[in-house]
Amino acid sequence: MSVDLTLLFVEKQVEAVRLCAALTEPYATGTVPIKPDALSKEYSFIAGKLQSSLNELKALSETIEADAKKMEPGDLRNARQRIQTMVAEISRGAQDYAAQVRFYQAMNAGGAAAVKAGLDAFENVNRATRELVVEEDDDQPNEGSELAPAKDEEPADPTLM
Repeated sequence: MSVDLTLLFVEKQVEAVRLCAALTEPYATGTVPIKPDALSKEYSFIAGKLQSSLNELKALSETIEADAKKMEPGDLRNARQRIQTMVAEISRGAQDYAAQVRFYQAMNAGGAAAVKAGLDAFENVNRATRELVVEEDDDQPNEGSELAPAKDEEPADPTLM
């Protein structure tokens, strides 16, 4: 599967997981009652999806780095930027869910232990996002820089100014 298509699938999966935060928030805040074990299963499922998305991004990043010499510079830069964006989205999602779990624990002392596994899973995903850093090539031109700088020894042609 191509890099762009794989990235699109991962992006949509992470987007769906982030949207699920709106679904679990009423349960975490206590607006809608739920058994702690059921909420824990939901959080574990969501954390698993975030982790699998992160694992796909890691594999894709390794593939891109291995094929870096074969790719066009613009395509390579675009793929790296999209991966970094998705890693940030996964981290943000894990932080949002961890906050939900902490709020639930604070409001429901009796169910706090049941959702502890979900909190640990989200914190592990957040930590794992810090490990994935896409490196930039130094031989690529910087954004906005001259692609072919003028030679200093040749005088400027006044008709071109």
